[in-house]
Amino acid sequence: MIYKILPFGASFAQKPNKIELLNADVLEYDESKGGKIKKLKGNVIFMHQNAKMYCDSAYLISSTNSLEAFSNVRIVQGDSLTIYGNYLNYKGNTGIAEILDNVSLHHNEMILTTNFLNQNLKTNVASYFNGGRITDNENNLTSRSGFYYSKTHSYFFQESVILINPEYTMNSDTLEYNTVSKTAYFHGPTTIQSKENKIICKKGYYNTNSDISSFSNQATLYSKEKSMKADSLYYDRKTGYGEGTNNVVIFDSIEKMILSGDLAKYFEKKDFSMITKNAMVIDIYTDDSLYLHADTFKTSRDSLGDKIVHGYNKVKFFKSDLQGSCDSLTYTTNDSLIHLYGTPIIWSEKNQMTSDYIELETSSKGIEKLTFEQNAFIVSYVDTGKFNQIKGKNMIGYFTNNELKKLQVIGNGQTIYYAEEETKNTETKKHLGINKAECSDMLIYITNNEITKINFITKPKATLYPLSQYPSDMKKLDGFNWFDYKRPKSKWDIFNWR
Repeated sequence: MIYKILPFGASFAQKPNKIELLNADVLEYDESKGGKIKKLKGNVIFMHQNAKMYCDSAYLISSTNSLEAFSNVRIVQGDSLTIYGNYLNYKGNTGIAEILDNVSLHHNEMILTTNFLNQNLKTNVASYFNGGRITDNENNLTSRSGFYYSKTHSYFFQESVILINPEYTMNSDTLEYNTVSKTAYFHGPTTIQSKENKIICKKGYYNTNSDISSFSNQATLYSKEKSMKADSLYYDRKTGYGEGTNNVVIFDSIEKMILSGDLAKYFEKKDFSMITKNAMVIDIYTDDSLYLHADTFKTSRDSLGDKIVHGYNKVKFFKSDLQGSCDSLTYTTNDSLIHLYGTPIIWSEKNQMTSDYIELETSSKGIEKLTFEQNAFIVSYVDTGKFNQIKGKNMIGYFTNNELKKLQVIGNGQTIYYAEEETKNTETKKHLGINKAECSDMLIYITNNEITKINFITKPKATLYPLSQYPSDMKKLDGFNWFDYKRPKSKWDIFNWR
């Protein structure tokens, strides 16, 4: 039996939990499917779970409180969410709508497109498992599977997640995204790539509106020739400000330099960095590296664009052939000059060198030259209670193959050194006496860390004393100090301040 009817409104009102038919141009009963099933055609409209469903034709199965809809399917829920597709299978008892073929979900400015979508009209949760795409005014996001929670405007994506923004591209394993706050949350391996930098992490968030982000779990920021890795990273893309905490490592591939510590701040646009809390700088050489520690390090660029490293408070450094200690230092990478301030001490082999200010010139081969200004003093250990000593107003030390070969004493020169007999067997050398000399300017030549020759430039006064006749209270020049207990013995010893 077939019935034909004119368009109608709410004449078929059902119980509140039943699917309500609001309109159809044609209603037919189809008993071929094993029961009375309403077959509807033309401008078909249903109402259920506060949602209206539109289509060109449909089957309404009252016994199971379900329907199938075909062609130009549209679901409208509230005043801002609309779903389009070409096929709908809806279960009224569960509130589950399955929409197939050219599906799109529109919510405010956001559009989700896929070929198969599940929409729960009770919980307002949409899901897809065979690939989907989300677009808004700025972002284009694709993933293998995803969930959309329209009440909270939140997405949850899994498998091959890609977010494309005009400023960057984001790849992730698992991602949450809120379309109102424009914030993405990562829960798996994630990469954010832009023209300026690249960020890698396993957990964190990124606000696509403010460009502020926070990353953790092996987080790394790559910027030009630099990288910053830390347990936790904060980054403001607009200002170029980055901050790392705990196990921070900054690597400069151009300068061959590593900065590490537990708190770092990086100003990308100014190319300025600061690192503190167990701070260390590693200057990488061809065969060796220089390890520096201070309470705080700051790196910047001078007017010529060359990098400068500043170390503040309790500075120590270690290299296999060079160690040092001071209150603060400045290191300019272009000319490889290290400037030491505040009770500076340098150790090289047997030599301890001090003055009010020390300038150290290095190269890829090691130390090239040392400049001492004001109260220059060099001490070399000879034996128990015995020290060779050189003192002057200023000094310049010249090195060859990392060995001190010549000292130029400029002003108020004084020396005490133990003269030895000449023999090939260095272990059985005997001290012939103590040579004490005074001269305004001197040139001192050194071989195997032993004084071998002194040229007195002006008005020398020198005396060689037999060991037994040298006054014991004159074995040390005024200002003598032996700081071996402060000398770092390894790269890790630079953290021990004594």
